[in-house]
Amino acid sequence: MEYANAGWKLHSVITNEIGKNVSSVSIGGFTGGTNATMDEVILIFERMISRGNL
Repeated sequence: MEYANAGWKLHSVITNEIGKNVSSVSIGGFTGGTNATMDEVILIFERMISRGNL
């Protein structure tokens, strides 16, 4: 809320899938694994700058 009071506003949002991690282990006929996807979110803010509020 304090950023909005200082004049900042959200300009755009970018999402990017970075990659997938897959690993598996097999021991004695039993297999276990993990699968994870990592996402990156970029928020771009802007505000008006004039001589009065530098």
